[in-house]
Amino acid sequence: MSANDVMLWMSAKGKGTWSRYRTALDELTATNSSDDPLEDVSEDVPEAGGLPQYLKLKLNLERLAHAEFFRRDFQNGWRVVPPTIVVLPNGDGRRGVLCGARSDPLLSRLTHLLGQEKILIDPQSECPDRIILDTSSPKELSEIARAGNLVLQDGGIKRLLTITPPIGNYQLQIDAELPFGEDWQVSRFSPSELKWTESSIGEARSRGFGLFQIRVRFRPEYFMKLQGKPYKLPVQVGKYIVLSRAHRKVLSYDYQKRILSMPVICRPPLLLDRALTLCTGLIPQIVDGRLEYPCIEPRHFSAARRILRQ
Repeated sequence: MSANDVMLWMSAKGKGTWSRYRTALDELTATNSSDDPLEDVSEDVPEAGGLPQYLKLKLNLERLAHAEFFRRDFQNGWRVVPPTIVVLPNGDGRRGVLCGARSDPLLSRLTHLLGQEKILIDPQSECPDRIILDTSSPKELSEIARAGNLVLQDGGIKRLLTITPPIGNYQLQIDAELPFGEDWQVSRFSPSELKWTESSIGEARSRGFGLFQIRVRFRPEYFMKLQGKPYKLPVQVGKYIVLSRAHRKVLSYDYQKRILSMPVICRPPLLLDRALTLCTGLIPQIVDGRLEYPCIEPRHFSAARRILRQ
């Protein structure tokens, strides 16, 4: 089943459970984390071939704003985003990328409204095709959205960057308790080495600060120690808290090529990842161990640097 087939299936269903999503992808081979519904499962398996197919597709569906997984009102499932046109920031308001639910009738209707030559389809690896609507003016794009019964998101990138809380925002923290006992596989994120290093449950309990990965029932759980107290929070947020405390800079920006990059292990938290991805509708590429986001304007780079405390 291709990513396009999965997208059509999810669009027809609208929502479902994590196990049904797994079944649809025909990924039934057992892995240590295969049945774990947590958002941060296997977060740090290298993305260049390391993540299982179902997790790669999940990540790409989320960063492309096609679907949401494991939110408060569907903690063990997923939901497709309504059909939406996100206006690209580099297209003078006349070009938009199609996000969310899609179907053959919807694509036929858009082709009828706009013409085949104005619908640009770009295949992507391990995610649905990018579909760009290339109109002659912002007004025409708005009219196409209205006629096609699609949501039009103009300025969506700016809104995402505005609502993304900066690293260290205490609203993201959830009180937690470290697991009892001593027989746990524990690692600590090292800001100097940019990898998980061997640790112990004793160090996790005694340290006043640090990000720890603890294997519980064959799956990783992540704990952030702040002022001696353990918290649960998205692991990518935890990494940038550690990087900020260590004054470690990992972002790189090419002003001439307008490419923003960072080490693969330092992928941004989801909302920022989505904002950067939707600047083009193309998933970031891995080049020499770094994630590269193309067509990032300087103002978006400044916003990312502020959010990540870089």
